[in-house]
Amino acid sequence: MTEYYTEAFVLDKEDFKEHDGMIHLYTEELGKVSARARGLKKILSKSSAHLEPLNFVRVRLMQMKSGYFQIIDVLPHHEVSVTEKKKSQQHWGILFAMATFINKMTPELHPDQYLWNMIKKIAGVEVDEATMYQFLLKAFGFDPQYAVCNACQHSDVHYFLHDDHGFYCKGCASNIGSNAVLLR
Repeated sequence: MTEYYTEAFVLDKEDFKEHDGMIHLYTEELGKVSARARGLKKILSKSSAHLEPLNFVRVRLMQMKSGYFQIIDVLPHHEVSVTEKKKSQQHWGILFAMATFINKMTPELHPDQYLWNMIKKIAGVEVDEATMYQFLLKAFGFDPQYAVCNACQHSDVHYFLHDDHGFYCKGCASNIGSNAVLLR
């Protein structure tokens, strides 16, 4: 069993068994990690509030012999806390979209310091949704500045579809579905 102590951004939280939860984190040292939090849904759980999505935390993770991670301890990270600062409703929506997008786009256990710094930067300042997606896509290696439409090769792209990691122009966007994110 290996133990890690790292900063993390909580991406998502799911129910797991009767009293436990599965927490999706983006950590500074490990990248994206899905970890089990025992007793998370119990009324006396001390870690439940800290493990809500969009929180920055310091977390101690234990990698079990079977390979899965378990959260041992969690503390709020006050220097970069998102919840303590007053944010507009629009910014909360953008942060939630960011967490969802990162959760879909990143593989497990692939740390990226540039992406970690971008998460902290976006969480700390108010940006619009299109700018947030452009920053993140650049961090993932999909710079919209150099992209062309996957369908017609037009250079004026407006949408990104994470299902096929492709860019699309306005004309071709009607055929791609609702999973596309708007870049402009």
